[in-house]
Amino acid sequence: QSKLVIARSGYSTIMDLARLEKKAILIPTPGQTEQEYLGKRLMNKGICYSVSQRDFDLTAALTAADSFSGFSNIESENALLSRAIDDVLK
Repeated sequence: QSKLVIARSGYSTIMDLARLEKKAILIPTPGQTEQEYLGKRLMNKGICYSVSQRDFDLTAALTAADSFSGFSNIESENALLSRAIDDVLK
């Protein structure tokens, strides 16, 4: 029921956030390059705010997170599948 989740930017966590259509602040685990990449990628796409653990400041992160869309505007897998089937059938 939360409006905002603070979490690591691991693949499983991101998939859960997407499925739940949540907004998030992502903090990659230091040294986990895939988490750093995913956090940066989602931030560049305007979906989630991401910040390193070293630079994390709760007040600043909460303010910054307001300008990100979260996962609520991401097209679901079912919608993508339906569109692909419609395209094939046309």
